[in-house]
Amino acid sequence: MAAYKQLLRITGAAGMARLACLVVGLAALVAMVGFPRHATWGLGELDHLFLGLAVVLSILPLADRSARFFMQLNDWWRPLLPSVVVGVTVAGYILLALVDDRFIADNFGLADRTAAVSLWSKLTVLIWLGLELLELFRRISFSGWHPATVLLLSFLAAVLIGAALLTLPVARAGPGRADFSTALFTSTSAICVTGLIVVDTGTYWSREGQIVILALIQIGGLGIMTFGAFFSLLVGRGLLIREAVLMGDIMERRMVTEVRSLVLVVLGFTVTCESVGAMLISGLWADLPSRERLFQSVFHSVSAFCNAGFALAPDSFERYAYKWQVWGALAGLIVAGGLGFVVIENGMRWLIDQPIRMVRRMLDRRQRRPYRLSLTTRLVWITTLVLLVAGTALILWIENDRLFSGRSWPQKLSLAWFQSVTCRTAGFNTLPIAQLTEVALFLSIILMFIGASPGSTGGGVKTTSVAVATLTLRAILRSRPRVEVFRRTIPELLVYRALLVVALSTGFVVTLTLILLAIESHSGRFLDYLFEVTSAFATVGLSTGVTPELTEGGRAVIVIAMFAGRVGPLTLFMALAGASAAERYRYPEESVVLG
Repeated sequence: MAAYKQLLRITGAAGMARLACLVVGLAALVAMVGFPRHATWGLGELDHLFLGLAVVLSILPLADRSARFFMQLNDWWRPLLPSVVVGVTVAGYILLALVDDRFIADNFGLADRTAAVSLWSKLTVLIWLGLELLELFRRISFSGWHPATVLLLSFLAAVLIGAALLTLPVARAGPGRADFSTALFTSTSAICVTGLIVVDTGTYWSREGQIVILALIQIGGLGIMTFGAFFSLLVGRGLLIREAVLMGDIMERRMVTEVRSLVLVVLGFTVTCESVGAMLISGLWADLPSRERLFQSVFHSVSAFCNAGFALAPDSFERYAYKWQVWGALAGLIVAGGLGFVVIENGMRWLIDQPIRMVRRMLDRRQRRPYRLSLTTRLVWITTLVLLVAGTALILWIENDRLFSGRSWPQKLSLAWFQSVTCRTAGFNTLPIAQLTEVALFLSIILMFIGASPGSTGGGVKTTSVAVATLTLRAILRSRPRVEVFRRTIPELLVYRALLVVALSTGFVVTLTLILLAIESHSGRFLDYLFEVTSAFATVGLSTGVTPELTEGGRAVIVIAMFAGRVGPLTLFMALAGASAAERYRYPEESVVLG
């Protein structure tokens, strides 16, 4: 009851009514398309009943939206997107009432008017439900809840919704439906952009199921709150103060204008990269029909940019290992998605500022204050470059006379380079991971544990945490009281947080590995299980092949590892602990003997 009152307070009575209508409408839609036909159900009548219910419930939200529109005529532009959806929905039903069956069959490829109305009602129910869910998350974001709690609950809700959709019979390619364990594992892996699978994505799931996985990857890669903030900007409402503060905590921004610009940069950069990436890698499937080629390109482009690692082929990209689309375009998408949107925004502004300053210098104009690269951007760029180059060199050296034996040097270099890139939370593979030597596997575990950069689509403890921890070690060895780099001093609180993230993450991986070893009870596979847990926690998705063999308990351990790794151990503890109490006193200092 308390949860209901809290939800009612957040959404309002009208919002609860709209949401309830749309949930029932979604249930009717699911009953129409999600379950197989059965001869004894009187399906003709049942289909028409579900269709009528879906049509009615897709129109019901129009009353509330229309009332809002007419009450805000002086601010008519504010509910712009919902008003457009209202108009398009009504216009669609009117158009379908006027045209005949022959016109529909000739122009839309549908059997008759009923099929067209059925399709239109499905689309409108889904659109309205999406808008209402975004509105719900938006209201929750400025309801006063702790940002860590909002982030945790949003991912948990997305995982459960995705699992429910994947259990529908229509989501599976074969007969029957997926069991809940498989659906939950796949949904968690997609939302957490991990890529670990217990069934083959390309053969087990139908095209509808693959589309659900694709949507979960995109939502999980960017974050539900990012979509909610973008929706707020799209409908012209702007970001409220609490909402901007929440997004600022997630994106490490404090000013409302900075949060708005960063949200737009995130969506714009994502759409651009994924579109260009899809065009570049489409040549890998040149022999397929255009529609299948388009889906393959879009699916793998989104999966690469979001560092998800889901592939529609059982061997991932092993058959295309030496193609430039893989070691060039696909690797570029992975790196771009793993840099972090804050770093990308700062780098883009810096690059744009350089030619402007050059032109002003040539014209003898007064120079304005240069746009500075932030310390975060510098640390991310340097750490990423060092990890990519060092990882490539070490893998090439370790596997040169082993797994890479008999290949040309360009082929060896492309394999080592892509392995170094994909270990940074991507999850694709161009070589069989199980055949790597133990040294290469342990090196891959280290690279996976470090992961991508903060504010990115990737996981891991993040490059900046490792960089700050390394700089702290250097300061200690030099007996320096402060952590300094690039003529800047890193605040003590951030140093503590970086060390805490590394320590908590190490504890998580060690604890979950011990539990997995105890559950599975397979001797001689310690490194494989450590690799699997690290891959799950760092949201990488690489596997030595043990994931499909796990028991139900082992799957649960990997699910926990993926979820904790995507949310972040520090965020998880903050959500469970709640708001921190203000410091009101300090105890006297006393030395402790160390070493």
